Amino acid sequence: MKRRESIQGKTALDFHSDNKSNLERYDEFLDVVLSYAKKLNKPNPTIIDLGCGSGETELLLTKKLPYATIIGIDNSKTMIKLAKRLLKDCPRMKIYYKDINKLKPDFLHGDLIISRHTFHRLNELKKGFLTMSRLANKNAFLINNSFVNLKSLSVKEFEKWIDCFIERNNAPLNQKEWVLAHFNAPSVKEYVKAIKSVKSLKLIKIIVNDEGYGCNTIKTIASKK
Repeated sequence: MKRRESIQGKTALDFHSDNKSNLERYDEFLDVVLSYAKKLNKPNPTIIDLGCGSGETELLLTKKLPYATIIGIDNSKTMIKLAKRLLKDCPRMKIYYKDINKLKPDFLHGDLIISRHTFHRLNELKKGFLTMSRLANKNAFLINNSFVNLKSLSVKEFEKWIDCFIERNNAPLNQKEWVLAHFNAPSVKEYVKAIKSVKSLKLIKIIVNDEGYGCNTIKTIASKK
């Protein structure tokens, strides 16, 4: 199934506008990230965000973890431009315009590798987790939060998803991208299979729940062996 891997131009701007006005949607994901950052027991961990978008996750993390080095990577020029503007006053932030599928092992390494709402766009899901593994230090944690295929939802969950779509009332291109992202997203089984196929990773936990969008998403949590 062919997925569009990056958001560009006006669609990216629409997503940024939507995200900027709905930062509470990040709360549950941030709670998970912060709980595993604490488990690292490091005063200044390095956190790498694959598919950082317009930088809202980074902005919130800098407030919660002021001594951490936070690195955002995205392959959308529009998103990178927005992120750099948003984070211009954050000295411990670094933003890179890179394709996450083409990152070299020696590019950089982190103690916590995260990704929010990116992996459901990857055409080769295993490659995404391989990249996470390559960038991870030993015993690092890897947290992915992504959409799940609509067929993974129960009838009741799908009805909630429809209600959420109606309530969003966003720009038409944004709405279209949101629907296609869910329609083309991997199933829960595909995420699990992709992680387990990467021998250097150990799957710790899977969370499938509503994170504030009115519909279920998946969080996969793994560690680097």
